[in-house]
Amino acid sequence: MGQSSSAPPGAFRFLLACTVYTPVILLKTTVRSIKALLQSRQYIFLLFVLLAATLLGLALFTRQWVLAVAGTVLLGVSILIGLRRLYHYIHDRTVPLQQSLLQPAWARRAMVIFPHADDEFTVAGTIRMLVEQQVSVTLVYLTKGNAGVTAGLTQADNLVATRSREMEYAKQILGASHLEMLVFEDGQLALTDPEVVRNSIRGLLAKYQPSIVLTYDTQSGLYGHADHITTAQRVLEVCREATAESTAASVRRIYCVTLPPPMLRFYLLMSPIFQLCFHKFAQSLPAPDFAVPIRRFASVKKKVILAHRTQWRVLELLLPLFYLIPASWYFRFFDREYFSVLFQEEATAEEATNLQSTVRDSL
Repeated sequence: MGQSSSAPPGAFRFLLACTVYTPVILLKTTVRSIKALLQSRQYIFLLFVLLAATLLGLALFTRQWVLAVAGTVLLGVSILIGLRRLYHYIHDRTVPLQQSLLQPAWARRAMVIFPHADDEFTVAGTIRMLVEQQVSVTLVYLTKGNAGVTAGLTQADNLVATRSREMEYAKQILGASHLEMLVFEDGQLALTDPEVVRNSIRGLLAKYQPSIVLTYDTQSGLYGHADHITTAQRVLEVCREATAESTAASVRRIYCVTLPPPMLRFYLLMSPIFQLCFHKFAQSLPAPDFAVPIRRFASVKKKVILAHRTQWRVLELLLPLFYLIPASWYFRFFDREYFSVLFQEEATAEEATNLQSTVRDSL
């Protein structure tokens, strides 16, 4: 992911979070959440909050405990209602849910291609779902991660080795079959000879023969990171080239991670990295074709994120309040991973028949 300043680890960080950092972030998050609710026109909820605040204010001046209890209860109920309404607002309910990414006739192999170790957190729930479905998953990272932050946990000249160990641990948590970490310069993919990058991707696709590939989109790279965009472009170029030349390419679909428009607006309010990068470096995200429900993989996804200890500050800027909220709560709210189809080959007659049967069974 992108760079950011490091922060103190261990006990001092925890003390700092409890005494200074947490109240500030909670206040900012509350203000941004209210903005999001105003965006979604949840005026009734805001009236409830205003009424609760009024009751609590009256209780403070009149010292009437009945008003205090009534205000507290009303405020609690308002928050629960507001969170539920916000959930239904940011998740596009018209996007269909999908429990499998492979057709029955395909080889049960998948590949995740990202530029940086830690990018896989965006699709960690989907990866775990594939592993549970007995799909062999290969994790590929094009850069060595040398431009990341250290968080004071290692020396800069030891960062590459440290991030490699973090990624090995994340691989174990996900249950992936293979891990490939290449040595392109972090933050320099757009300046690297495109054919050199394409050759590396060709070699990995030939070695593992995946049916599907998960990566970023080619326009925005989710939030505007140049390495994200370049990675997706090179993957797409390789697969299109193989199709045009009628070579024995294994990839039948490329899926790119994306967000529905309401959720993108939410992240632009809540995430400092989205605020900093999206309008400056990104274009619009592709519309989701489907979403994968990941609530049951909440603990796995959180463990994957925590595995990247050196990058906690960057991930925190991407995922507001993640480090302060239990995974079961956090991923009850962010319980879907959205994807768009970036590339697909023509379906065979057998695949078309299988797809028709699947549609009939779901009706």
